[in-house]
Amino acid sequence: MIIDANVFLRYVLNDNESLSKQSADIIENNEIFLPTEIIAEIVYVLEKVYKVPRKKTATLLTNFIDNYNPTVQNPKTIKFALSTYSSSKLDFIDCMIYSYNQIESYEVVTFDKALNKKLK
Repeated sequence: MIIDANVFLRYVLNDNESLSKQSADIIENNEIFLPTEIIAEIVYVLEKVYKVPRKKTATLLTNFIDNYNPTVQNPKTIKFALSTYSSSKLDFIDCMIYSYNQIESYEVVTFDKALNKKLK
């Protein structure tokens, strides 16, 4: 089962009694597939809407992956990207690109100056 960012956010933020309870039931009683796109949306919403610090966001998602064992594409790459995100000023998508380079050895071509600096 795929959960969208809203289900995850209600679960971790516990900010709506009814929806948070439904989210907990879904997450705790089903096998969850958490696509990279949804992880990116979660990071974006936590940063931009809820103003959650990068380190807390990275820890939250890493702990979720480690403790709830959702199916995640390239978990090592995702965790490396989250770690990079927590300690840099790159946006999460650039952290993913950097992670693909570092973990999966993909060559990266970009005009983004900050990402190019990180890649060197």
